[in-house]
Amino acid sequence: MTNENQKLEIKIPISTIITVLCVLIVVKVAEIISPLFLPLVIAILLAVALEKPLHWLVKKSVPRRYGVGIITLTLALSVLLVVVTIVPSVYLEGVAFAKRIPEFRQEILSNLNSDNPLKNIISHNTTKEVLTPKADQVKEIIGAGNVVLGGFGDLFLIFIFAIYLLADGPRMVKWVSAYFSPATQKKIEQTAQETSEVVSAYVIGQFITSVLSFIFALGVLMALKVPSAPLLAVLAGILDILPVLGFVIAVIPAMLFAAEVSSDTPWMVLGLYILYHLIENYLIIPMIYGNKMKLSSFVVFFTLIAAGLIGGIEGAIAILPLVASYPIIEKIWFSSYLRREVITDHSHQNSK
Repeated sequence: MTNENQKLEIKIPISTIITVLCVLIVVKVAEIISPLFLPLVIAILLAVALEKPLHWLVKKSVPRRYGVGIITLTLALSVLLVVVTIVPSVYLEGVAFAKRIPEFRQEILSNLNSDNPLKNIISHNTTKEVLTPKADQVKEIIGAGNVVLGGFGDLFLIFIFAIYLLADGPRMVKWVSAYFSPATQKKIEQTAQETSEVVSAYVIGQFITSVLSFIFALGVLMALKVPSAPLLAVLAGILDILPVLGFVIAVIPAMLFAAEVSSDTPWMVLGLYILYHLIENYLIIPMIYGNKMKLSSFVVFFTLIAAGLIGGIEGAIAILPLVASYPIIEKIWFSSYLRREVITDHSHQNSK
């Protein structure tokens, strides 16, 4: 028989075809719902933090479902209070600043010495030609507005997810762990219990430090008569969520606004911001977090950059408590694969 008469037949079982199709469907579904992943992670962190006050209410003989209702109402009223008291002020400050940009620019330049490096930067980057949106930039501005609206949508979604997880979280953990062996169920329960301490410390501690950062910035900027102090203080409180990077991003606009007061005021703002940053890092944070959140500066900086590149702001917010929880996960799940000295050393470093 010649090669021309030979036929090559490839038989693929129907089960293999079905498996490939199922994998493709799963990948497509995962791609569609992937935007929900980070909001869900942040919602889990929030729900874990809220478990403590809920547990306190349950200990006071309040039924769990009523406790969830009380916490939900408290959160909703807190958000409403912030919206009513702070948002209008910030909005008015923003509108006033936008109207005063030419005057604001001239006042800053007149207060800066000719050898001040800020003068050249402000002079070249705040001209009318630079600030006036070009035709091709309109889409970018609209896109930025859509991103902001999307951010508010994500916040609402996180709030809803967190409430549902708070109400049904323990039942969901038991439902999932039922598929595993008793030994694995014990590990899941231990992991959830110990990591919840880290996550709770992070969320509650971050809320406290953000509020303190807002109060400090507002007090300093108002004392120095810096314009748009409430707007800058809100920015400082929000950016306090991002260690290291948040400080750098917050201090730059504060210095620019302070330049309207005098040529020395920006450096006073910078010095006071640095002082508070040091106090927060070496006094306030250790007092609030205790031994629950111990990460080196390099680990914090690297994980923030990496998570920010992968998941944006939401990724940067969610990554730190997860990284801080790693020694717990290592101790519970990897103890049989790693040397005892490794587990002990990592746990010891985390508790220093």
